[in-house]
Amino acid sequence: MQDNNDLNLHGCDREPIHIPSAIQSHGFLLEISEKQEVYHCSNNIKDFLGFEPKEIFMMGVQILAPDLLSKINSFPGLLYEPSGILKSNPFQFQHKNGAKISFDTIISKSRNGYLVECERRDESQDSEKISSYLLSSIMYIREEKDLRNFLTSISDQISTITGYDRTMVYRFDDKWNGEVIAESKREGLPPYLGLRYPASDIPAQARQLYLSNLLRLIPDVDYQPASLVKNSILNDNTILDQSYSVLRSVSPIHIEYLHNMGVKGTLTISIIIQGKLWGLIACHHYNSSKYQSFPIRNSILLITQFASLKIESFQAQLRDEAALRFANIQNVLLEQMASSTEFLNGLVEGNLTLMDFIESSGAAVLLGDDVLTLGETPDLETIQTLTTVFEKNLDSNRMFVSNCLSQIDPAWEKWKDVASGLLMVQIRSTTNVNIIWFRKERLHSVTWGGDPNKAVSIDGTNVERLHPRKSFEAWTEEVRLTSIPWLDVEIQAAIGLKHAIKGTILKKYNEISSLFSEMDLIRFREEKATTSLREKEILLKEIHHRVKNNMQIIVALLYMQSDLHPHPDVRQALIESQNRIKTMAIIHEILYANDSFAHIDMHEYFSDLVEHLASSQSLQHMPEILIDVQEILFSLDTAIPCGLILNEAITNCYKYAFPSASKQPNPKIYIHLAHIEDRVEFSISDNGVGFPSTSNESTKKSLGHTLIDALSKQLDAKLSFGTFESRGAKIKIEFSADRIYKRNK
Repeated sequence: MQDNNDLNLHGCDREPIHIPSAIQSHGFLLEISEKQEVYHCSNNIKDFLGFEPKEIFMMGVQILAPDLLSKINSFPGLLYEPSGILKSNPFQFQHKNGAKISFDTIISKSRNGYLVECERRDESQDSEKISSYLLSSIMYIREEKDLRNFLTSISDQISTITGYDRTMVYRFDDKWNGEVIAESKREGLPPYLGLRYPASDIPAQARQLYLSNLLRLIPDVDYQPASLVKNSILNDNTILDQSYSVLRSVSPIHIEYLHNMGVKGTLTISIIIQGKLWGLIACHHYNSSKYQSFPIRNSILLITQFASLKIESFQAQLRDEAALRFANIQNVLLEQMASSTEFLNGLVEGNLTLMDFIESSGAAVLLGDDVLTLGETPDLETIQTLTTVFEKNLDSNRMFVSNCLSQIDPAWEKWKDVASGLLMVQIRSTTNVNIIWFRKERLHSVTWGGDPNKAVSIDGTNVERLHPRKSFEAWTEEVRLTSIPWLDVEIQAAIGLKHAIKGTILKKYNEISSLFSEMDLIRFREEKATTSLREKEILLKEIHHRVKNNMQIIVALLYMQSDLHPHPDVRQALIESQNRIKTMAIIHEILYANDSFAHIDMHEYFSDLVEHLASSQSLQHMPEILIDVQEILFSLDTAIPCGLILNEAITNCYKYAFPSASKQPNPKIYIHLAHIEDRVEFSISDNGVGFPSTSNESTKKSLGHTLIDALSKQLDAKLSFGTFESRGAKIKIEFSADRIYKRNK
């Protein structure tokens, strides 16, 4: 069996209300061509001008108004757009008896030419009085500073001008349900203020027509429709599109709806905000029909258009205030991230947190398998499960939003006390960062204007026919398993925060690159400082201090990245990069601790470096390292390449020289540095498995050996690879003794 709600919505949406082929009988309609032919004519035209439709078809529109077409053509451009409307008032038409009669006339484009719609002009209307009332109304309501008060003032002023029994301001939500948010009514009528109405009350095609025709008048819901008569020269299948017709006949379902409400006459004006239907001003009259003259309707339309601008201004002010608040909190969060060692902690720790940024009952930040939580949230396993599910359903902004998770999966109802609603944004990176806000269930009541489900009956031919509900008394619905809705400003703020955090992450990586560049610059300044006067040594010491600290920061950042990365090879590469940087940092630690900044004691330096490299390893059987290094002094441009060569060689020994299969009972690594005649001899050897048997050249293709080769060339050294003790590996570097630092005598 078909669901009633689904049938209600889709049945209403299918009703062809734009082509009723009839009009309301308080006016008449003509469709004319550029050749003054009349294609369509309402069958009530005789009541107004004495002619039968067939007479008009035969003689053309000139029999009624000889200058009508020329008047239309005198306003070039007005009717080029489909929604273009020309209001020509008063306009005189000639009666069959020869009398000239004034009509208020509205002209709009049609497929074949123009629609001409006419209503009898009320000569008793005082136009100056109407203009005065219009001006005073706008001056009165423009002073309101509060949106609710402003809307109430709008309904009061329109009620006073038109005299309707009830005037309401009706606002649509994001699902096109409506709510009466302001009301003016005569005494004795039940209030509608605060009542809600389902989207099916004003279906999609009716909302579209409210965008086309901003004002809809139904003076008498009991009118007898005037059918449209079609000229025989038209194709039999031709149906006049009346989307822009102001006299268009009313849907039978809507007439029944108004009857059920006890309404005799209505006036409805569209409130358009930024091209979208924001809401309506709906006027109802109960005891009798209610006609509004053309000047009055124009005045009401102007007031409503002013109201639209004012509402837009109110909303813009609220958006600006919210944007400023979000920007201020975002700046604090970014500052907290920048000052935190674990920068994502800055989102959940500090003076302000994610829960201050967007109102929520809990929040979570996910980086890989690590989860940071705040406030009330599901358990960590559930958070990971939710994230995995929603990652597959992210929109173009890498976002997922819901205020009713149980609609997605009924099993999640059990988390309603902490997570009935969820807003998630994802930051794309090497390891994605997901930020989630949770909102708990909000139990609340919604009061509808009658049961929102229309009844469905089956007539004698077994054809389903829709009828609107008969009762509009307050009908209360208890709403559960939903959270407070996520506002558009909150969603936009979450997107903004996502982009800002992504920028912070990129900035962190850029800082690492700039630190390397700064190191090169500092080293250049350091070399100049070593040749300057003694009084500059304080500055030079500070430079070493900064280099040491910068390198420690880089090592720390690489350590953080290696700790978080899931792949062992990447983690090993990052650890090796740490060791290379630490190799240089140790030099600056020694220089900072000593009085002399011009040279490095290689025995002290190699001993510190070996101790650090050993501490970074986790081998089951650590080899013994034997250091045979003379107390030779090198300047920085020699000490650093030697240190980096030692780092690469020992790292390779740890990785390859002593595999578990080798079963070497007494693994050893030998470091030798000596001044022999006119050269310096520097070698690293081990008693491990030696180089691969294929060839020496293949071993040089690794990054470590590539670096050793490049650093040897930097020293103008001779590099050789050989065997140690008939089995192990040996790397030997020989360079000129001129590189030994000579103390000033």
